[in-house]
Amino acid sequence: ETYIQDILNFEKFHFQVNSTLVAAVCQEGDLVVCYPDMSLKAAQNIFATRRVQLLPVVLRGSRRWQDRGRKVCAILTMDDIDICLRFAIIKNI
Repeated sequence: ETYIQDILNFEKFHFQVNSTLVAAVCQEGDLVVCYPDMSLKAAQNIFATRRVQLLPVVLRGSRRWQDRGRKVCAILTMDDIDICLRFAIIKNI
C-alpha cells in the first residue's frame, strides 16, 4: 500500500510541476539577481549571504517582475568571478 501511495503522490507532484508557473512559487523579494553595474565584491556578497550558485544578471528596468523592462543578459557564477580575478592578477604581474 505504501508503494501505491508513493506512485499517487509522484503523479500528483508531476502534474503540479507540469502545470504550475514559476511565478506561482516565487514571491516578490525571493528572486536574487545582480546588475551589470554592480561590483564583483557586491556579487560575491550576494553569493555568500543568499547561498546561491548562479546569479542572473538583469538589465535594470521597472521594479515589478511582470514588466518587460528587466531582461536577463547573463548568468554569473562564483567561478566566473574567480577567473576574472585570476586574470587580473596575472595581467598585473
